[in-house]
Amino acid sequence: MNNKENVKQRPRVVWKDGKCIICPPESANAGRAQALPPQAVRKTETVVVRRVPVKKTEGEAAVISAPDFFAVIKMNIVAVVLIFIAFSVIVAAAFTATLDTEEEAALQIPVTSHSEADTGTIEPINNMPIALSQPDQISGALVVCIDPGHGFDDVGTSNAELGVYEHEIVLAVGLKLRDKLEEAGVKVYMTHDTNEPPPDASKPYLFGMKKRNGMANSLTDVGLYISVHCDAFFEDTTVYGPRVYHMSDDKGGEGVALEIEKELALLTPEKEIQVKAMSGMNSYQVLRNSDMPAVLVETGFVSNRDEALAMLTEEWQNDIAQALANAIISAYENGHIC
Repeated sequence: MNNKENVKQRPRVVWKDGKCIICPPESANAGRAQALPPQAVRKTETVVVRRVPVKKTEGEAAVISAPDFFAVIKMNIVAVVLIFIAFSVIVAAAFTATLDTEEEAALQIPVTSHSEADTGTIEPINNMPIALSQPDQISGALVVCIDPGHGFDDVGTSNAELGVYEHEIVLAVGLKLRDKLEEAGVKVYMTHDTNEPPPDASKPYLFGMKKRNGMANSLTDVGLYISVHCDAFFEDTTVYGPRVYHMSDDKGGEGVALEIEKELALLTPEKEIQVKAMSGMNSYQVLRNSDMPAVLVETGFVSNRDEALAMLTEEWQNDIAQALANAIISAYENGHIC
């Protein structure tokens, strides 16, 4: 007997991609799970990969996504800008605080007479300056604004031992100068004619340097601005005598300063009167901010005992005022101011 004939033939089954492509009817899908090897079973999945920031642990670097990276960069830029702004404010404040010190340095000696603060937000007693009478015979010919330095509760420099205070001395000189100019037919404005506080104690009354300039600049008829002061140099109490300052590009102010030098030299013939031309920020604010010819006069040194005691006398005050008045009138007659 032929053994091959006695053996039952197994039907041929062919699977491909999970499908039966050669399948006898009786065996289609029959025993598929058993016949199909485990590795033949194919499964299709969609895998989404997300990159999630993880917290930085000790010894590990933090994983930062692109959006977070740019946010950090922006924060750093903002921080740098804020630091720069803060630094600029500090520098500006320091510059303002040392402005008066730099002005003194321009004099080449460490004087202390111009330490008055910039009180630009403080209003004066009157909204308008004090306009004094004007003789009819020379109406409009010459107009002068007199600024007695400091004033009110700002005493300026002083010699407390002798009872000499700048704001009192220069106010007395300023008032005498006003009277002498009026007698000559000059129209006069004054930044203030008293050091007394206003009746209303709550009302601010201290002039700042900007306020003084602003007031004078608002008057269209002023031909000269003169600021009267006292000086001090306690490091050497032998220093004495008047000094006169003007801006280097102010020809009118220069002409007045030279006339003042001549007149003051008659009072102190043994002492050379110093006249200094100033420029840019290396100058006094009341000079560089004036729209008209301007001079600043240091009438003497309160740190010098003899000169300080003289300042208290009517004679000294009258002599200084007369010298200034004569110089102003001469400057006008010589065409330096109009």
